[in-house]
Parts: sequence; C-alpha cells; structure tokens
Amino acid sequence: MRIEVVRGGGSSARIDKEFMVKRCEVFVNEEFCKGCGICVHFCPRQAIVLSEDFNAKGVNVPIPAHIEKCTGCRLCELYCPDFAIAIREAE
Repeated sequence: MRIEVVRGGGSSARIDKEFMVKRCEVFVNEEFCKGCGICVHFCPRQAIVLSEDFNAKGVNVPIPAHIEKCTGCRLCELYCPDFAIAIREAE
C-alpha cells in the first residue's frame, strides 16, 4: 500500500506504508501489573490482549498477541498507572 503526501506547494511524495511501521518489543512486568486492562483499551491497533493465564497476584496480565500490528505509539506505556509495560524498538 502506498500513501501519497501532498505538501503546501503542490509537490507530493510517495511513502511505502511498510516503512512507516516500527518493529517493537513489548515488555510486561507481571509483578507490577494489576490486570486493569487500560493498556488493552488504549491500544489503537489491538496489538495487546489480556492473557488467559494468571500472574502471582491472580490477575490476567496483558500480552502482545499481535505484535506485528504494534506501531510503537507507546499509548499502553503512557496510560499504565503502574508502569508495568514498556515498549522498545526492535533492532
């Protein structure tokens, strides 16, 4: 898929969508997570879901079930009240 960007002067540039998506790694600290689901709710691409497994506290923790959809926007990281989730660009 190609996206055409038109600038004010009338010139345009073509950008491959594949190059716009960053490859990211999602880290969840299960000890900090309370399973509130805020990260899941705010993920615009539904890359994160709540696991069916429980952590030591007995709550469902988020997992990156669809990591290929992650754009690295970090909304999950920003909204997590317990700082239990972190995003890093993959190398």
